[in-house]
Amino acid sequence: MPTLQRLADDGLMYSQWHTTALCGPTRSCFLTGRNHHQHGFATIAETATGFPGNNTHIPMENAFCAEVLRERGWNTFWVGKNHNIPVNQFDMGASKRNWPLARSFDRFYGFIGGETNQWYPDLGRGQPLHRPAVPARGGLPPPQGPGGQGDRLHPRLQAVPAGQALVHVLLPGRQPRPPPRPKDYIDKYEGRFDDGYEAYREWSCPG
Repeated sequence: MPTLQRLADDGLMYSQWHTTALCGPTRSCFLTGRNHHQHGFATIAETATGFPGNNTHIPMENAFCAEVLRERGWNTFWVGKNHNIPVNQFDMGASKRNWPLARSFDRFYGFIGGETNQWYPDLGRGQPLHRPAVPARGGLPPPQGPGGQGDRLHPRLQAVPAGQALVHVLLPGRQPRPPPRPKDYIDKYEGRFDDGYEAYREWSCPG
Protein backbone atom coordinates (compact mmCIF):
# COMPACT_ATOMS: atom_id res chain seq x y z
CA MET A 1 0.00 0.00 0.00
CA PRO A 2 1.36 3.48 -0.85
CA THR A 3 2.81 5.39 2.09
CA LEU A 4 0.40 8.33 1.72
CA GLN A 5 -2.58 5.97 1.76
CA ARG A 6 -1.29 4.32 4.94
CA LEU A 7 -0.96 7.74 6.55
CA ALA A 8 -4.52 8.59 5.55
CA ASP A 9 -5.91 5.29 6.80
CA ASP A 10 -4.19 5.63 10.18
CA GLY A 11 -5.03 9.30 10.67
CA LEU A 12 -8.01 11.64 10.61
CA MET A 13 -9.90 12.44 7.43
CA TYR A 14 -11.23 15.98 7.16
CA SER A 15 -14.16 17.05 5.00
CA GLN A 16 -15.06 20.38 3.36
CA TRP A 17 -11.45 21.12 2.44
CA HIS A 18 -11.06 23.20 -0.69
CA THR A 19 -7.88 23.57 -2.70
CA THR A 20 -6.92 26.84 -4.36
CA ALA A 21 -5.88 25.08 -7.60
CA LEU A 22 -2.22 25.88 -6.89
CA CYS A 23 0.21 24.17 -4.54
CA GLY A 24 1.70 27.12 -2.63
CA PRO A 25 -1.58 28.91 -1.91
CA THR A 26 -3.26 25.66 -0.83
CA ARG A 27 -0.32 24.79 1.42
CA SER A 28 -0.42 28.27 2.97
CA CYS A 29 -4.08 27.71 3.93
CA PHE A 30 -3.15 24.40 5.53
CA LEU A 31 -0.27 25.95 7.46
CA THR A 32 -2.20 28.93 8.80
CA GLY A 33 -5.88 28.00 8.70
CA ARG A 34 -6.61 31.21 6.80
CA ASN A 35 -7.73 32.17 3.33
CA HIS A 36 -4.72 32.46 1.03
CA HIS A 37 -5.57 36.04 0.02
CA GLN A 38 -5.41 37.08 3.68
CA HIS A 39 -1.71 36.38 3.79
CA GLY A 40 -0.61 37.31 0.29
CA PHE A 41 -0.60 33.89 -1.38
CA ALA A 42 -3.05 34.41 -4.23
CA THR A 43 -0.44 32.72 -6.43
CA ILE A 44 2.86 30.86 -6.23
CA ALA A 45 5.96 32.76 -5.20
CA GLU A 46 7.41 33.02 -8.70
CA THR A 47 4.40 34.91 -10.08
CA ALA A 48 3.75 37.29 -7.19
CA THR A 49 2.94 40.87 -8.19
CA GLY A 50 3.71 42.69 -4.95
CA PHE A 51 0.15 43.92 -4.53
CA PRO A 52 -1.85 43.16 -1.36
CA GLY A 53 -3.07 39.58 -1.39
CA ASN A 54 -0.47 38.62 -3.96
CA ASN A 55 2.97 39.37 -2.50
CA THR A 56 3.68 35.91 -0.92
CA HIS A 57 4.81 37.52 2.33
CA ILE A 58 2.81 35.76 5.05
CA PRO A 59 2.42 38.36 7.84
CA MET A 60 3.78 37.43 11.23
CA GLU A 61 0.34 38.04 12.76
CA ASN A 62 -0.97 35.18 10.59
CA ALA A 63 0.43 32.49 12.84
CA PHE A 64 1.47 29.10 11.49
CA CYS A 65 -0.05 26.06 13.17
CA ALA A 66 3.44 25.30 14.48
CA GLU A 67 3.55 28.61 16.35
CA VAL A 68 0.31 27.88 18.15
CA LEU A 69 1.17 24.25 18.91
CA ARG A 70 4.75 24.87 20.04
CA GLU A 71 3.56 27.42 22.60
CA ARG A 72 1.44 24.62 24.02
CA GLY A 73 4.28 22.15 24.36
CA TRP A 74 4.28 20.35 21.02
CA ASN A 75 7.34 19.39 19.00
CA THR A 76 7.01 20.71 15.46
CA PHE A 77 8.66 19.22 12.41
CA TRP A 78 8.38 20.14 8.71
CA VAL A 79 9.52 17.59 6.13
CA GLY A 80 9.51 17.97 2.36
CA LYS A 81 8.51 20.84 0.12
CA ASN A 82 8.38 24.46 1.29
CA HIS A 83 7.62 26.89 -1.56
CA ASN A 84 5.88 29.23 0.89
CA ILE A 85 8.34 32.07 1.15
CA PRO A 86 8.89 35.04 -1.20
CA VAL A 87 10.99 34.14 -4.22
CA ASN A 88 13.64 36.71 -3.27
CA GLN A 89 14.26 34.71 -0.07
CA PHE A 90 14.94 31.34 -1.72
CA ASP A 91 18.73 31.58 -1.76
CA MET A 92 21.22 31.24 1.08
CA GLY A 93 22.22 34.90 1.03
CA ALA A 94 18.67 36.13 1.61
CA SER A 95 16.68 36.75 4.76
CA LYS A 96 15.56 33.65 6.65
CA ARG A 97 12.75 35.33 8.59
CA ASN A 98 10.12 33.37 6.65
CA TRP A 99 11.90 30.02 6.56
CA PRO A 100 10.35 27.18 8.61
CA LEU A 101 12.64 27.53 11.64
CA ALA A 102 11.78 31.21 11.90
CA ARG A 103 8.07 30.30 11.86
CA SER A 104 8.31 28.05 14.93
CA PHE A 105 9.20 24.69 13.42
CA ASP A 106 11.75 22.90 15.60
CA ARG A 107 13.20 21.03 12.62
CA PHE A 108 13.04 21.37 8.86
CA TYR A 109 14.32 18.88 6.30
CA GLY A 110 13.31 19.56 2.73
CA PHE A 111 13.67 21.98 -0.16
CA ILE A 112 12.67 25.62 -0.33
CA GLY A 113 11.52 26.18 -3.92
CA GLY A 114 8.75 24.61 -5.94
CA GLU A 115 10.77 21.62 -7.08
CA THR A 116 14.22 20.11 -6.90
CA ASN A 117 16.31 17.51 -8.67
CA GLN A 118 15.44 14.14 -7.16
CA TRP A 119 18.93 12.69 -7.72
CA TYR A 120 20.92 15.69 -6.44
CA PRO A 121 18.32 17.54 -4.35
CA ASP A 122 18.89 20.89 -2.71
CA LEU A 123 17.92 19.95 0.82
CA GLY A 124 18.04 21.85 4.07
CA ARG A 125 18.61 20.40 7.52
CA GLY A 126 17.41 23.42 9.44
CA GLN A 127 18.44 26.49 7.47
CA PRO A 128 21.41 25.70 5.20
CA LEU A 129 20.91 23.94 1.89
CA HIS A 130 23.21 21.17 0.74
CA ARG A 131 23.46 18.50 -1.92
CA PRO A 132 24.04 14.88 -0.88
CA ALA A 133 27.39 13.45 -1.90
CA VAL A 134 25.77 10.41 -3.52
CA PRO A 135 22.83 10.68 -5.94
CA ALA A 136 19.55 9.23 -4.76
CA ARG A 137 19.09 7.15 -7.95
CA GLY A 138 15.53 7.63 -8.97
CA GLY A 139 14.01 9.28 -5.95
CA LEU A 140 14.64 10.34 -2.38
CA PRO A 141 14.99 7.17 -0.32
CA PRO A 142 16.13 7.18 3.32
CA PRO A 143 18.32 8.52 4.72
CA GLN A 144 18.51 11.23 2.05
CA GLY A 145 14.78 11.42 1.47
CA PRO A 146 12.56 13.65 3.61
CA GLY A 147 10.49 10.74 4.92
CA GLY A 148 13.56 8.85 6.07
CA GLN A 149 14.99 11.88 7.86
CA GLY A 150 11.70 12.45 9.63
CA ASP A 151 11.73 8.94 11.01
CA ARG A 152 15.33 9.34 12.20
CA LEU A 153 14.88 12.71 13.90
CA HIS A 154 11.65 12.05 15.78
CA PRO A 155 13.48 10.17 18.57
CA ARG A 156 15.96 13.05 18.89
CA LEU A 157 13.16 15.57 19.25
CA GLN A 158 11.51 13.57 22.00
CA ALA A 159 14.53 12.13 23.77
CA VAL A 160 14.21 14.44 26.76
CA PRO A 161 10.45 15.19 26.95
CA ALA A 162 9.37 11.58 26.46
CA GLY A 163 5.85 11.24 25.13
CA GLN A 164 5.56 14.90 24.24
CA ALA A 165 3.00 15.66 21.51
CA LEU A 166 4.44 15.92 18.02
CA VAL A 167 3.11 17.50 14.84
CA HIS A 168 4.92 16.28 11.73
CA VAL A 169 4.03 18.23 8.59
CA LEU A 170 4.92 16.02 5.61
CA LEU A 171 4.69 17.82 2.26
CA PRO A 172 5.88 15.67 -0.65
CA GLY A 173 7.24 17.35 -3.74
CA ARG A 174 5.34 17.33 -7.00
CA GLN A 175 6.51 15.46 -10.08
CA PRO A 176 10.21 14.70 -9.70
CA ARG A 177 12.92 16.38 -11.76
CA PRO A 178 14.16 14.72 -13.88
CA PRO A 179 11.14 12.37 -14.10
CA PRO A 180 12.15 8.78 -13.33
CA ARG A 181 10.84 6.13 -15.72
CA PRO A 182 11.46 2.39 -15.55
CA LYS A 183 13.42 1.10 -18.54
CA ASP A 184 10.73 -1.41 -19.49
CA TYR A 185 8.25 1.46 -19.67
CA ILE A 186 10.59 3.46 -21.92
CA ASP A 187 11.13 0.44 -24.17
CA LYS A 188 7.39 -0.08 -24.49
CA TYR A 189 7.01 3.28 -26.29
CA GLU A 190 10.29 3.27 -28.20
CA GLY A 191 9.81 5.19 -31.45
CA ARG A 192 6.07 5.70 -30.96
CA PHE A 193 6.22 9.49 -30.89
CA ASP A 194 9.25 10.24 -33.04
CA ASP A 195 7.16 12.12 -35.64
CA GLY A 196 6.19 14.83 -33.15
CA TYR A 197 2.89 15.95 -31.68
CA GLU A 198 1.54 17.54 -34.88
CA ALA A 199 1.76 14.25 -36.77
CA TYR A 200 0.44 12.35 -33.76
CA ARG A 201 -2.60 14.61 -33.59
CA GLU A 202 -3.39 14.09 -37.26
CA TRP A 203 -3.44 10.30 -37.18
CA SER A 204 -4.85 9.89 -33.67
CA CYS A 205 -7.70 12.43 -34.00
CA PRO A 206 -8.85 12.39 -37.63
CA GLY A 207 -11.32 15.07 -38.57
